[in-house]
Amino acid sequence: MGASEFGAAALALTAAKFVCIFPPLNMGDVLIARSESIREILSDASKLVLAVSLALMVLGMLMAPAVAAVYAEYPWSLLVGLVIVASIRPFGEALQVAPQTVLRLDFRNGGIALIDGLAQFISTVTGVVLALLGAGAWSIVIPSVIVSFLRSAGYWFIRAELPQAQSATGPPGGAVIDRRQVRSQFLAAGGAQYVHSVVDSLPLLLLGCFASAEQTGLFAFAVSLSGQANTLVATQVSSVLQPVLGRLRHDADRQAKGYLRTLSTLSALAVPVCLTQAIFGAALFSLVFDVRWQAAAPVFAAMSILESFFFASAPTMAMLKARGKFRTFLAWQLLHLVVSVPVIAWSASRGGALGVAVGAASLWALSLPIATWLSIRDAGLGFAAAVRVFLAPWSTALPIGCAAWFGSQWLCDLGRIGQAGALLGLAPLTLLLMLLATRWSQPAVYQEVGGLLAKVLGRLPILKRLVTRPGQ
Repeated sequence: MGASEFGAAALALTAAKFVCIFPPLNMGDVLIARSESIREILSDASKLVLAVSLALMVLGMLMAPAVAAVYAEYPWSLLVGLVIVASIRPFGEALQVAPQTVLRLDFRNGGIALIDGLAQFISTVTGVVLALLGAGAWSIVIPSVIVSFLRSAGYWFIRAELPQAQSATGPPGGAVIDRRQVRSQFLAAGGAQYVHSVVDSLPLLLLGCFASAEQTGLFAFAVSLSGQANTLVATQVSSVLQPVLGRLRHDADRQAKGYLRTLSTLSALAVPVCLTQAIFGAALFSLVFDVRWQAAAPVFAAMSILESFFFASAPTMAMLKARGKFRTFLAWQLLHLVVSVPVIAWSASRGGALGVAVGAASLWALSLPIATWLSIRDAGLGFAAAVRVFLAPWSTALPIGCAAWFGSQWLCDLGRIGQAGALLGLAPLTLLLMLLATRWSQPAVYQEVGGLLAKVLGRLPILKRLVTRPGQ
């Protein structure tokens, strides 16, 4: 499968997401924010989200010819078919809402992770088989739809019982008021998530308009590789974090401190991982991938830097949703969108895939500290506390990263043996040193990070003393 086919698949998935104005899974966020009345509103909420998803599915299918007409560089019939299939996904997600919400409220996170992992594994195997059979772009689009229905089936299979209502009393007609508020909040939450999806999709969409199919494919390929680790961790953390923070909704101080602690720990992990990806990306592409993908290496590096900030998006959205700040979430994403359109369009027309990657990384590096501050200001915490979450790990990791970059360049000049040495030897050492340096720069955060390192490396005698947490 070439870059143009990869680009066609990515555009189809992006276009389908663009048409999905009210993403169904946001109903789960609204239900968790109103968990005290979930018994009264779950049935109506499920019916509403199913009706909305069906309408969105039909809308996406009807829009398929228009999408194919805009991106005329791709075969018309292929792009129409891809968009039609991709448009089925919202219905699969709508089926997940009820069982997944109850599982999240029951803190059955292990079961959710198991279902997600199995569904993704089956989806990946399906994609590989289709690719080997020569299905091209279909090997990417079909599995992405299958996974939503597999998750739905899995959630229903292990679904938990509804939690007992936290309050059995309330004003007459309270349930009716709840239903109206649920509809209103779903529109706000869905609109905010939709704008976020547009913001997330904008680089690829504008690149498809202003650059070649090859540049679009290179960008899509780099994005798919750069965000794997962060997406998995941040999504799982936010899924767990939102119900926990939701229970602290009336204690802003504890809620903000819990959120910042989680974010600081994730930052201490994400920045070293992403910076290591950026440093050794060239060696990875030269050693592992075909020559036609070599041009994606600098794009991969820039997108890895973006991921060192973007990791905070899922937990931050979880915090805003847990606080019931759906309008704040919407305002933040609208402002980001307004600024992104001219910046990304200019970057796409001038710098292609690499220009878009650099532009997007710069925007998120500015946007996410602001969103973090919006999440904690109710607790009396200032902008400096939000910025510190991002700057602290960079101040530790960057000097080590610069030294590693020079070492990587020297090794790569030695040929394939040097590239292998850089990936298998210097890259893990660099990551380990960045993580260990947190012990001195952020002792409190290292209490969390060190525990994770100790589990992984503590059995190696030579490293056991290094990874032991302070005070042990």
